[in-house]
Amino acid sequence: MKLWVLLIAATCTLFFSCWLRKAPEEIHVTADSTAVNEVPTLKDGNFFPVTGYIKGQINSIKSGNINPLQVVIEGGKTDSSWLKPDQLEKNLGEFLTPAIDTANLKTLFKQNSFLDQTINAFTFTYDPIATLPDSMELRHWDVYVDPEKFNISKIYLIKNKDSGKRQLQLTWRNNQSAKILSILNKPDGSRTVEKETTITWNF
Repeated sequence: MKLWVLLIAATCTLFFSCWLRKAPEEIHVTADSTAVNEVPTLKDGNFFPVTGYIKGQINSIKSGNINPLQVVIEGGKTDSSWLKPDQLEKNLGEFLTPAIDTANLKTLFKQNSFLDQTINAFTFTYDPIATLPDSMELRHWDVYVDPEKFNISKIYLIKNKDSGKRQLQLTWRNNQSAKILSILNKPDGSRTVEKETTITWNF
């Protein structure tokens, strides 16, 4: 198991270094740019393999025999419990499909990148190219990269459920936590958070 997890981690690291590899003609630099202001363009337009990354994080938690703390806020009540490592895939399963990678989604989504100086991160955003098929619940995602270490710092995903009546939002903080918001879209256009779930494994 540990060997398999290390292999996944090494593969993701290698892919990520190639994914963000910069050549002079691939970098957009403003007149007053320094090295940290260079906005990398993804090699060959490839998407970062978000699903593979999340699965790698889950396997790292499982191999470390860590029991994450889950806190659920719903209906004005707060409930907390310790999760068994094997429960993670079930609790996070909603965000493991469809597989977010180049092969599956490049024909449906477009990719943009910019340096967000307010949060000091390279931000890679993904939005639909055109109207998505009804079967596609995934609507948007962002990948945030530390501009100095070139490590993933955060991932944010949006999925629509029940024909858009509900929205699920995932905020994944690298090696730290995952927060899921379930939001109800009301007929009058207002929105309310039905449920908030936070899973933390790095205290």
